[in-house]
Amino acid sequence: MAFLDGTQIEILRPAATAARARFALLDFDGTVSLIRSGWEQVMVPMFVEILAELKTGESEAELHDAVREWVYRLTGKQTIYQMIELAAQVKRRGGQPQEPLQYKRLYHDRLWRHIRGRVEGLRGGAIPPERLTVPGARAMLEALRARGLRLYLASGTDEVYTVDEARLLGVADFFDGGIRGAVDDYKRFSKRILIQRLIAEQGMKPGELLAFGDGYVEIENAHESGGVAVGVATDEPDCLRVNEWKRNRLLKAGADVIIPNFLEAGRLLEWLFAEGPRSKVQGPRSAADLSAGSRYAVFDRSRLRLRPLSERTNDLDVSQWLELDAPAPPFAHPDLPALAGRMARARQGSHAVILMMGAHVIRAGVSRHIIDLMARGAITHVAMNGAGAIHEYELARIGATTESVARYIGSGQFGLWQETGLLNEWIAEAAQCSAGMGETIGRKLLESDFPYRDLTVLAAGYRLGIPVTIHAGIGYDIIHQHPNCDGAALGAASYTDFLIFTHAVEQLEGGVLLNFGSAVMGPEVYLKALAMARNVAVQEGREIRHFATAVFDLHDIPGDFRSEAPKSDANYYFRPYKTILVRTVADGGESFYFRGDHRATLPALRHLVLKAESA
Repeated sequence: MAFLDGTQIEILRPAATAARARFALLDFDGTVSLIRSGWEQVMVPMFVEILAELKTGESEAELHDAVREWVYRLTGKQTIYQMIELAAQVKRRGGQPQEPLQYKRLYHDRLWRHIRGRVEGLRGGAIPPERLTVPGARAMLEALRARGLRLYLASGTDEVYTVDEARLLGVADFFDGGIRGAVDDYKRFSKRILIQRLIAEQGMKPGELLAFGDGYVEIENAHESGGVAVGVATDEPDCLRVNEWKRNRLLKAGADVIIPNFLEAGRLLEWLFAEGPRSKVQGPRSAADLSAGSRYAVFDRSRLRLRPLSERTNDLDVSQWLELDAPAPPFAHPDLPALAGRMARARQGSHAVILMMGAHVIRAGVSRHIIDLMARGAITHVAMNGAGAIHEYELARIGATTESVARYIGSGQFGLWQETGLLNEWIAEAAQCSAGMGETIGRKLLESDFPYRDLTVLAAGYRLGIPVTIHAGIGYDIIHQHPNCDGAALGAASYTDFLIFTHAVEQLEGGVLLNFGSAVMGPEVYLKALAMARNVAVQEGREIRHFATAVFDLHDIPGDFRSEAPKSDANYYFRPYKTILVRTVADGGESFYFRGDHRATLPALRHLVLKAESA
């Protein structure tokens, strides 16, 4: 994460600038006003009560969890959308729903009982407006007006209430562009419609809109129009720190900046309007920053348009992940029992058993088998490439992964999915803490509420205390396309992983190194790490020579795979062959080669390892 020096202002897109802004759009509830703070404590119980009356057999806790999910998912849109969803949920459970507007009126009646004292206290002067205003909001409005921006207030709350409450807080007069809110004919108003009017009627161009909000709608709409979006992640009612749930939601929507309140409005506006030193931001650099030392122009990532993962067609989902006891495709090889025996002996002798793998191993659906071997101590280290981490993250989060290049490259949408970019934030955090990329992503996955996190090797590694390292190449992975990718952080975190991996290779004497489906990363990272480990071992009077290596791939290697092919043979250039099977074991080691699908070979190896350990 990158912050303006000494502030709580988190900069997600360092290239963002409001220097040309002419219009400012602000959300109301949770962004400016705290009058309706706690609304969810009214809406959620009301919805649970209505659904419970249908007596579907669902417990109150189950209904509460279900309701919270779609109430919060629709937060930021007009209230009517939550009522429409309630009606749909009633119908889905076999009930006869009321009209959404009837539900909305019932909700307003209940909410009024919750906020009546606040409204009447403001109206009568018993409560000062600043008590129910987000800290610093008034000063922010004054500063925006002083810079000549035209201000608009847009809320998902009914317009009649929004206008009244803005007046009670003494901020209505700031909005010379108007105050807009929900109406009964909900299709007549939305924040997107307001922005489209600004474009059509005011000639607004990209870069001329500055938006503030604590909901995803205004952030997403501003982002789509080419504006700058400031996410206000207020932790109501105090609003003194960032609410992490809001932050994550705002980040996914495309926020350029995250703030907890407006108390540092001066610093924020200085930065947004390029009035202060941008060098104080530590994080991904803008196109201008990146090209400052180059004679060549660089691509400006701020122009990219990211879409939500929900819009992507995925080629794989969790149903294709093999259960441990499910039948796998058959695979047999006379050398496989010998390799399994070497792995069992390595474990007994506390020697390293290192698994290096390409992302296709994850896609083969054999993660449960890898995790089981890790839990048994049969694998002591896992190394994967950056694509493997991306597949694991997406799988954990949405239960699906893998997009078709052919489907998306034509439109330029390949790889540009909002939620996947969160990995860049985690990688930046890893670099900031001098931690490895693998351990940080593993920890984040384990701590998340992602429904399929238990299927990931990365989370399992962190839980078990087994290193899982990620060896990334710049430009190799889809997250490198994203505007929030920080090349320096990526390099630092992955290099830490390389050193963690090299430490594991120091323990390889008497051990086993497996390479599943990695034609470049595996052999190249292993080769450099082994050279470093042997360099130190020679100085200390030790050896790292007596170990086994095994390559599992689809490449056909005719003849003796333990002898190097001539340079005139195309097989010479297959790195796992010459590096892992021949050169690095030439002075005392042993190598194996197995040709087959990972969905067959890995379960077969696990079965024989378990058999060897029980013998």
